[in-house]
Amino acid sequence: MGLLEYKDIIGGISDVDLASHTIKGYASVFGNVDSDNDIIERGAYSKTIKEWGPQGKNRIKMCWQHDLTDPIAKTNELFEDNYGLAFVASAIKGVAHIDDRIKMIEGGIVDEVSVGIVPVKTNKGTGGIRHLTENKLYEYSSVTLASNELARITAVKGMANIDVMARLETKSQNIMKMLRDGTLTDEAFHTLEFYHNQLLKHISDLLKPSADTSIEPSNDTQSAEEIKSIIKNAFKN
Repeated sequence: MGLLEYKDIIGGISDVDLASHTIKGYASVFGNVDSDNDIIERGAYSKTIKEWGPQGKNRIKMCWQHDLTDPIAKTNELFEDNYGLAFVASAIKGVAHIDDRIKMIEGGIVDEVSVGIVPVKTNKGTGGIRHLTENKLYEYSSVTLASNELARITAVKGMANIDVMARLETKSQNIMKMLRDGTLTDEAFHTLEFYHNQLLKHISDLLKPSADTSIEPSNDTQSAEEIKSIIKNAFKN
């Protein structure tokens, strides 16, 4: 058996119903080259869905931060379409830490989804791209900052990429809004505060000049001062 791998989708959550604790979205996408130079092909999840999905043994849960001992929702629907691996999951209500996490997802703070898979069948394509044609899915998780996003931040370090900075700014604004809201438990408040400090570190790292002097500024970059102004505005009441 192969090693467990994580594949991410940024903005994978499409809808959250706070009243019913229902979460809808995509756990994986097809046809895109990821930061590992992999492409997941449509049909890669068909066998694992049949065997382990809601219509099978129903063992695939939605977890928190890839912790199999910390499931947050039961999978009601799991299916492939032209875009990717879609899911509908429902979480129990009245459990404080679950309620907090659903609020974080609904508030746009935790909007990345990542799958924990073991590739079963693969083949090499043009340019060394690995095509994943069959995966065993163990779980899919809501994660605060997906590994592919971290890879993207590293790739543009020192260049202040507009798209990355705008996304981090939005996350910062969403966190500050929820911290001011005051409806979280003390534990969730502490966790969210820690995550915000991590986010600010990523922003700080991104603003540091790159050691690679061969990198030329692109047309979609902003100066450090402009970016700092954007970050500062995120903390205004």
